Amino acid sequence: MFDFSIQETVLVIVDAQGKLLDVMYDSEAVQKTLHRLIFSCHSLGIPTLFTEQYPKGLGPTLESLKALVPDTTPTIEKTAFSCCAVPEFKMELTQRGCKHLILAGVEAHVCVLQTAADAIKQGLRVTVVADAINSRSPENLHYALLALRDTGATLLPMESLIFGILKDSKHPFFKTFSELIK
Repeated sequence: MFDFSIQETVLVIVDAQGKLLDVMYDSEAVQKTLHRLIFSCHSLGIPTLFTEQYPKGLGPTLESLKALVPDTTPTIEKTAFSCCAVPEFKMELTQRGCKHLILAGVEAHVCVLQTAADAIKQGLRVTVVADAINSRSPENLHYALLALRDTGATLLPMESLIFGILKDSKHPFFKTFSELIK
């Protein structure tokens, strides 16, 4: 489960735009988890990509999330629901030698699900951070989680993912992460 290479992994934050996040079920909790996830992955050397679904209408990614990574972090605009249908997205993954995606964002039953399914079909390994995805209703989130599992994605809570990467309390990031999740 945790036998992936950080150098071949990319964190993808799908459509974490203000107008979308504002209408999600339990939005505050997911935003808090997204902050912790992005900070932790960046601290561990895992690069981040942001996607934005039709930003002219739905606005940009939350600035508080983008502030956690360098200004040079790519943000890919899209109208396709699956990020994998966007040539710029595929190019970014190829240039980074990506073999493993960590997915988070919204909406779980649309863009996250379609991205995970397409990435797996293309031979990528996919881990979905189950407490860092969301939908407008708990029912849609529930069925998205079932469908994601059925596609072959690994579903993990954010803490399990990060502790799995750390592997040992002697890891230099352990103390910082422990404080972050208190």
